[in-house]
Amino acid sequence: YLRFNPNMADAFTDTYLDDCFATGYFIGLKTLPAYMKVDIRSSQYDRMFAYANKHGLPVLLHCWQEKAGYGSPMSCAEAAAKWPNAKVILGHSGGSTAGRLECEKIAQDPRYSNVYFEFCGSFCSDRPWEESLKYIDHHRVLYGTDACLHSMFFEMGKLLSSDIPDDQLTDILGANAKKLYGF
Repeated sequence: YLRFNPNMADAFTDTYLDDCFATGYFIGLKTLPAYMKVDIRSSQYDRMFAYANKHGLPVLLHCWQEKAGYGSPMSCAEAAAKWPNAKVILGHSGGSTAGRLECEKIAQDPRYSNVYFEFCGSFCSDRPWEESLKYIDHHRVLYGTDACLHSMFFEMGKLLSSDIPDDQLTDILGANAKKLYGF
């Protein structure tokens, strides 16, 4: 992912973004609203969302239920609704149990049909994924690990030890990502 900093939005011109994506190295855009201290609904993110919307790109948002609300699940979904051709991924699916419950509500609202839910950080919620999958279509769920920050073994073990049908696991573990990224 190409990391977008809303505090430097003017540097992310279409020419710059075109050059970055022409390399074939980048597959989408990413931002961390709470780290940047800029609410994801701010116009400072318009360049990122407009570019993703124009090109049908994935946008990975660090999404966590936090007090400040910079990147809470609902604020991320509200931002995504304005850019229906962008494929917005809620990284961590809200983090906490409260965040996961909010993601379940988002998944049921047709205004947010371009929103996907990423698995990593599952240890932060006591909500089992098999319970969440009663409310979130498994085709909108992506497996994730947060690479170096979380144990990939834990995340994989948590998913594989869940009571989730094999066909859904296959989709979550890779088939959904292949479709989303066009591989």
